[in-house]
Amino acid sequence: MTLPVRSARKPKGEGHSRRAEILAAAERIFVECGYEGATIRKIAEEVGLSSTALYMHFSE
Repeated sequence: MTLPVRSARKPKGEGHSRRAEILAAAERIFVECGYEGATIRKIAEEVGLSSTALYMHFSE
């Protein structure tokens, strides 16, 4: 018996709202820290993701 393969990706609707959340966090970080102080790590921490997971939201 073969089991169906499940995708690890979230449905598109959830991904778009998560992406908006990440962009809002990035805007806050840039305002607070400036261009030189803003980092992917800070943005990822703000939204509770790893840096790798954050990049995956913008891979397309």
